[in-house]
Amino acid sequence: MEADSQADPERRTTLVFESELGDVRPRKPLPRIWTVFVAYFAAFAGSVLVQIIAGIFLVVWLLAHGADVKQLTSDLQAMLSTPQGFIALASMSQLAIGLAAFIPARLSTEPTRLRLGLVAPGLPAWAYPIIAIGSLPPLALGIALAVALARVITPDPGVQHLYEQMTWAWAVPFVIFIALVPGFVEETFFRGYLQRRLLERWSPAVAILVTTTLFAIMHIMPHAVVNAFVIGLWLGVLAWRTGSVWPSVVSHAFINGSWNVWQTGKMLGVFSPVPQVGVTVTISVLAIGCFLASIWLLVRRPLQTGGTTASD
Repeated sequence: MEADSQADPERRTTLVFESELGDVRPRKPLPRIWTVFVAYFAAFAGSVLVQIIAGIFLVVWLLAHGADVKQLTSDLQAMLSTPQGFIALASMSQLAIGLAAFIPARLSTEPTRLRLGLVAPGLPAWAYPIIAIGSLPPLALGIALAVALARVITPDPGVQHLYEQMTWAWAVPFVIFIALVPGFVEETFFRGYLQRRLLERWSPAVAILVTTTLFAIMHIMPHAVVNAFVIGLWLGVLAWRTGSVWPSVVSHAFINGSWNVWQTGKMLGVFSPVPQVGVTVTISVLAIGCFLASIWLLVRRPLQTGGTTASD
């Protein structure tokens, strides 16, 4: 036995002694936690860095095209508050987050698909629209808390400026981008790489809470942080109970897409700023019904344990 343990000292297996049988059996090593926080730091720092680089590039471009140095800050803000500027900047941030998930997943001893939770959740096809629509109550709660916070802290005017700059030509690409790209990339990173690793070491409540906190902090602005925290709790529960990130990807995409369809629709005159009472009541009843049905689906199905066991 001593020879075997000295032959492979890096395995760090825990030996389980059974007194009655007198044998020794190896137990799989627990996965490392520090990789979660290293990956998060890399995603956060990378997201900030690419935005700084993009800002420097735009400043140089503006100066090369004769921009007034005194108006440089306002010109830069004006460019970044357009839909095309937002998509360009957000694309680079999403790339940094995606790389922070896929690079360590590729280095894992497990298949990348399993490591990131890109596995079938075992839900019937009809459950996906129910779970997606059922995500509206958490969104509504997050928005309500953000509105309450706005009474204390003034919101960032950049978001409002973005919607004011919206045009028909950019509305569809903007909505598609903000729904699909963050919906997939952020869920793969947070609920996939981070949360699945934490679930191997911590209780579901702690793992989901820590992952959600990191997810919210990534949104930086206080109002977005509050909203993202509430939504993140729901997305974390979805990924945990189903053992897959696909339900949370669908829900995240639906949340981003539906909210921005509403916002861009108001700016372009498609929707009334104040919806009719009948429409509001119908949507509210449908959303609450789907939310309760989603909980029923998650509770009635056996818990899917799709966690990782590698020590990477």
